Amino acid sequence: MPFAVLTDGRTWSFYLPSAQGSYEDRRLYKLDLLERSADECERIFSRYLAYERQRSGAAQSDAQQDYASRANERMASDTLARAWSEIVTEPDPLLIELLVERTEALCGIRPPLEAAENFILQSQATASTPSERQSVAVKPPLQQPATPALPQPSREPPRLKGETSRKLSASFRGEAVAGRDATAIFLELLRRLVRAFPDRTEQIATAAKGRTRNHIARTPAEVYPGRPDLTHTVVELIPGWFVGTNIANREKHRIVKAACEACGVAFGRDVVFDLPNI
Repeated sequence: MPFAVLTDGRTWSFYLPSAQGSYEDRRLYKLDLLERSADECERIFSRYLAYERQRSGAAQSDAQQDYASRANERMASDTLARAWSEIVTEPDPLLIELLVERTEALCGIRPPLEAAENFILQSQATASTPSERQSVAVKPPLQQPATPALPQPSREPPRLKGETSRKLSASFRGEAVAGRDATAIFLELLRRLVRAFPDRTEQIATAAKGRTRNHIARTPAEVYPGRPDLTHTVVELIPGWFVGTNIANREKHRIVKAACEACGVAFGRDVVFDLPNI
């Protein structure tokens, strides 16, 4: 039977029996005559039950389209939890930046990107263990000092439970690469790759692209499109090419790995870039 209606006179349920799924999945629409307006009732009855539309097949075609649309919505809804889990497990640079900017707006001090990234990861780990979350004691607020204290430099971000301590280290073709921090080493590794493979600079820039950012581009404005406030974080990689540094360590790691793949270099062997918490 291609089409079915179940009603007690007041409530009308329209079904597509030939579709897949449970009866609830195959129900196209549930119409309560006392809860909906007269115009809405007329529209639904005409869409599914009008005599000429049934004869011509238009009602059946619309019913199949409505089912496909609802099936897509159900699939998208079922995937939301998985998508959110992936976002917080591998934090997107935009999510990290949004958290940083909101924090700065609330307290006037901009936290390090790495601190924001680790906070997201730690929040996900805490949310996944309800028993641990319930056992956290609420500490009383600290007494405010008589004079405002200057912001302290960022210390090592907290590690997740069970996480091993790793130091920042890097090398290029067996030669150690040193730097004062992850950003300096990130830039040096990219420079060495570009100098070793000058004909692959375009491919490296393409591989480094994110969803809304280029990361490596010909001009500072092209690195962070539509974000002139971040231009001051852009540095010159080599003459004619620029790279953005307003990124968390995880994104630095991804870009170096992508650049190695663009050059045909074995990441982890020819080029090593070990970062804490990555």
